[in-house]
Amino acid sequence: MTRQDQLGHVVRTIAAFVWNVHLKRAVAATGPLPEQNFWRVIDGNFMDIAVIEWCKLFASHTEAVHWKNNIPETEHDKFRDGLCGGTGLTSEEWHRYREELKRYRDEHVAHFDLGRFQPGKVTYPHFDKALEACHYYYDRILAELEKVGIQHSFPADIRIYCAKLAACETGIARAAIEATRGIKETAR
Repeated sequence: MTRQDQLGHVVRTIAAFVWNVHLKRAVAATGPLPEQNFWRVIDGNFMDIAVIEWCKLFASHTEAVHWKNNIPETEHDKFRDGLCGGTGLTSEEWHRYREELKRYRDEHVAHFDLGRFQPGKVTYPHFDKALEACHYYYDRILAELEKVGIQHSFPADIRIYCAKLAACETGIARAAIEATRGIKETAR
């Protein structure tokens, strides 16, 4: 696999995370979740897929798209410092946050341990810091592409892209939920 292909996979994984977070937020912005199973499953899937994609980037060191496998080793300390600066977290806070998302993935998405499950006590992740981490990683990947002279068509500013995505998807979610509001759930 070429360096361009490798970094392209990183960008696509970041994009998958970003899309799922913003789609979940778009549905949430419409008001209370409709009673139909359709919307409840979609809403849950957006969260779960976002967590899986984020963990590929920041929690699973063996993943090809994990930051340690794409940022030169000589720049790992600088990357960690920038990551903490970008998220506003100390190193210890970052570690706890990363573990929180990884635990959610491990205990509720990728695996299920009945012995550890406590109904009503699931801690659902919040994605503000995860988004900032992805924004930082994305910027570094674009810098890597430029450093080795690789042309690309990815958005130059992921924050602007995310703002446009959020506005568009919220409009779509409102229209879709309104269009299905009168449909009664019959498969119970």
